[in-house]
Amino acid sequence: MNMGRNFQLVVHTMCNLSAGVVILRRHDEESVGVSTHFGPNEPNLRLIPRSRRLPRNDKLKRRKEATHCVLQIMPRSRSARVAEIKTRLQTRLSAGVHRPGDRFPSAREVASRFGISYQTAHRLMAELQSEGLLERRAASGTFIPGGKVVWDGAHLFFSERARREASFGARLVEKLTRRLARDGVSFKLSLGETVKPKRNFFPVIWESPEALQACVEAQTPALLLNNRPAPGLTATWLDSVSIDDFSGGASAAQLLWGRLGQNCPDLAILGGPRDDARNQARLNGFFSIAPQTPVFEAGSWFFEDGFRVAPRIIESGARGVFCANDRLAEAILRWCGQQNRPAPVVVGFDDAPISERLGFTTIAIPWDEFIAGASELIKRRIHGDAGTARQLLLTPRPILRMETETHASGMPDGA
Repeated sequence: MNMGRNFQLVVHTMCNLSAGVVILRRHDEESVGVSTHFGPNEPNLRLIPRSRRLPRNDKLKRRKEATHCVLQIMPRSRSARVAEIKTRLQTRLSAGVHRPGDRFPSAREVASRFGISYQTAHRLMAELQSEGLLERRAASGTFIPGGKVVWDGAHLFFSERARREASFGARLVEKLTRRLARDGVSFKLSLGETVKPKRNFFPVIWESPEALQACVEAQTPALLLNNRPAPGLTATWLDSVSIDDFSGGASAAQLLWGRLGQNCPDLAILGGPRDDARNQARLNGFFSIAPQTPVFEAGSWFFEDGFRVAPRIIESGARGVFCANDRLAEAILRWCGQQNRPAPVVVGFDDAPISERLGFTTIAIPWDEFIAGASELIKRRIHGDAGTARQLLLTPRPILRMETETHASGMPDGA
């Protein structure tokens, strides 16, 4: 019997409504079943006089011995539990957990997951569909509205700092654009421009907060370079290729102890931007090995700021200095050379060209793996891969240069 939520059931009895009556009775939150009893405490039943509800029927009219009545089963208000389940589904669908075009669990799976009847789950999903949160496709199932994004190419959003010669950003632009061109990937490049990502170009972001914020607000997939998405929902649609800075910092401490003796107290750190997560991770890695090391803050990644702080480090008597990047390490050595002062043992980070020219040990970013990983992720997205986001974390490796001893002692090359 297929009946709506408001329906009537004609009951024929012989004066006794408390026994032998077949009625419809709810057996869970909202679905309907059959019961063979009727009592005064039944909450959903109401007795309606025949004169008000029963249609004319000559045949029934002639059966004077019968008492006719109509039982109207009133709809029960939705239980708090079912309302809570719907709210949870609405929140899940509105929060970006699923991407457009993703398949949504079936009504049977929803019923099993939340411990409700199939009919209730089906009704909830129909309501979500009417609200535009779900889309039913014939012979296919239920999906998140909207199709998968088709990308025409990649759009590289890079900080203005990438214009700085021999910087990390400049090397990243040069290496990545060359690789994409080799792989036949169409791309556009924006350096320091406040341009919002376009729908048909896959965003690739380095140090561009505006582009990242636009992608987060629009829940647009993107690739972060040398950075990682914040934990939570955004990490489900933002790919990343980054360096394990913590491990690199720990390696730097071990290298300095290896050169100067374990537990050497005469160490110092020349840190970069205080609010930069990579700088902090490198310092934390160093502290995991040498927790009492004092920190001198340059406040940036740039040579000029490191050069300004260098005198304080040298005057502190430090014999070994970990610098958060190679430009800061250059500043220490240049200041010592200018002042004709013996230089400490220096360990940098990045393996920029200056580290090779000055001959100091550094923690190297694995550029080949970094660029190959970024290119592969870009190509997968452009070719239609809408799977879960991928976070590629690469471990940096030390580049040992024994010439560091010569520079640290203030002796000329080749002595």
